[in-house]
Amino acid sequence: MNCRIKSLHHRLLNIIVFIIILAFNDDTKAQEQAVRIAAVVNEDIISLFDIQSRIQLFLTTSGIEDTLEIRQRLLPQVMNALIDEKLKLQEARNQEIETTEEEISNAINIIEQNNGMNPGTFLPMLLESGVNGETFYNQVKADVAWLRVVREVLSRDINISESEVDLVLDRLKENQGKPEYLLAEIFLPVVLGARDRDVRELAEQLVKRAREGAAFPALAQQFSQSPTAAIGGDLGWTPSSELEIEIQNNIRTLRKGEISNPIRTLTGYTIIIFRDQRATAEPSP
Repeated sequence: MNCRIKSLHHRLLNIIVFIIILAFNDDTKAQEQAVRIAAVVNEDIISLFDIQSRIQLFLTTSGIEDTLEIRQRLLPQVMNALIDEKLKLQEARNQEIETTEEEISNAINIIEQNNGMNPGTFLPMLLESGVNGETFYNQVKADVAWLRVVREVLSRDINISESEVDLVLDRLKENQGKPEYLLAEIFLPVVLGARDRDVRELAEQLVKRAREGAAFPALAQQFSQSPTAAIGGDLGWTPSSELEIEIQNNIRTLRKGEISNPIRTLTGYTIIIFRDQRATAEPSP
C-alpha cells in the first residue's frame, strides 16, 4: 500500500513538473489559464503563479543565473517548499493560531540583518527586481506560524523524564574531551520527482554563491529544507558523534569560516559552514 502511495505521489509530482515546464516554454494566455492550479494541498491550492513567483524569489536572493534549465531544476525543491508551507499554515489554523503583522515584520527585520541590509529595504529591493512581494511575505508568515505551533502546542506535549536527563549526562561524560563543532547547514533533499544530479548542481551553485560572499544564513532561510532554515541553518554546538558519518568525514578538513562542498547523505545534499570547534565538556583550566 505504501509503495502504491509513493508511486502515485511520484507520478503526480512528475505531471505537475511536466505541466509547469510546458508553461515555461509557452507563455500563451490560454495555456496559462489551463495550468493555473498546479497542486491541491487539502483545502488550499498552489497556483502556477505561486511557483513562478517563488522561483523568481530564489533566483533574485541567491544571485544564481536565471535560465530555463535552472528554473526546471528548482521546480521539485520549490514545490516541496510550497507544500510544506501550506501544511504549516493549515496546522496553525487548526490550532487557532494567528500570526500578527508585528511578528512577521520582526522576522523580516532579522532576515534584513542577516543580509547586512538596513531595516525596511528588503521588500522594496525584491519589488524592484520583479519579485512579487506576497510570495516572500507568505514564506515568512508560514515560518512564523510554524514556530508558534512548535512553541505553543507541540512543546506542551514534551515531558522530560529523569532517565532522559541521565542519558544526556552519560553522553556528555562519554564525549568529554572529544571534538564538538559549531556549525550551520543548508539541506537540500532529493525529493520525489527530483533528479540527484539536479539537486547536486543546485547545491554547487549555492556553495559558489556563499564562497563569493553571499550571507550563509540568508541562503539557508531561502533554500534549506531543514527545520533549522528558520534560524539561518544554525546547528549550534554539536558533538561529532551526533553528525552523520558523511558529514563527520567532510568537516575534519575544514578550517574556521570555511564552507564545505555539497555532502551527499542518505536523504539529500548538505552544505556545512564550519564556524568553530572545541572539546566537549572540557574542564576549565
